Amino acid sequence: MKKFVLAWMIFIQSSLSPALASAPSHNDHSIGVHGMALFSIDGQLIASHMPLHGGRHSHQIILTLKTNDHVKMDDLVQGSELITLEPEQFSLNKLRSGELKSFSARVFKGHFERGVKLTRILFVLK
Repeated sequence: MKKFVLAWMIFIQSSLSPALASAPSHNDHSIGVHGMALFSIDGQLIASHMPLHGGRHSHQIILTLKTNDHVKMDDLVQGSELITLEPEQFSLNKLRSGELKSFSARVFKGHFERGVKLTRILFVLK
């Protein structure tokens, strides 16, 4: 009987593993609003995740972005001391793995928690 129960448990575990692997992770603790500073270097929009010590924000990530109004964004960034983004909530793990291809973000002059909101733009990762 013990061998039967053990065999049955192994069968159930092995048959469920692929289903569980493809299921969305409800334990992804990296989901949140990940503020970013926006720069322009040689005409390319560069975003830098603003990391914090520990937790979901503890990763330094640099991204190259594009947008439909690239020239306007480039001019805005070049003419300001600090432009930041407040993206919609997303998984930082999915961004790091390349699964996230785009995100919508509010653009602020100054720090996104204290600055002046300018607009909302869709950014696509290059």
